[in-house]
Amino acid sequence: MALLRHFLSGKILFSLISSNQERYLKDELFGCFKHIGIPFQVLEKMPVRDRKFYIAKHNGIVEEEEKKEKGNTIDGEMINKYTDMSQLSDINSRKKNGK
Repeated sequence: MALLRHFLSGKILFSLISSNQERYLKDELFGCFKHIGIPFQVLEKMPVRDRKFYIAKHNGIVEEEEKKEKGNTIDGEMINKYTDMSQLSDINSRKKNGK
C-alpha cells in the first residue's frame, strides 16, 4: 500500500492565485489571528464564509465602539460654547451683585 501524501502544500496553494489575492488572503488570515484571536490551526480549517462572518462581526463591534468614542469627545466648538456659557453666567452674576 502506498503512503498518502499531501496534495496541497502551502506553496502550491498560493501559487494557484495571483500575488494580489495571495497578499489579501494572508492579510485576512493574519488579521483574524491578531485582532480577533482565532488560532492559525482553526483558521486553516475554517470555511471562508465563517471567516468572513467573524471579520464582519468584529468590524461592526469596532465601528460601534468608534461611534461611542466619537460621541464622547469634546471638540473646539463645544469648548467655545461652554466657555461662552460660563462667561455669560459670570456676567449675569456680576449684574445681580452690582459689580
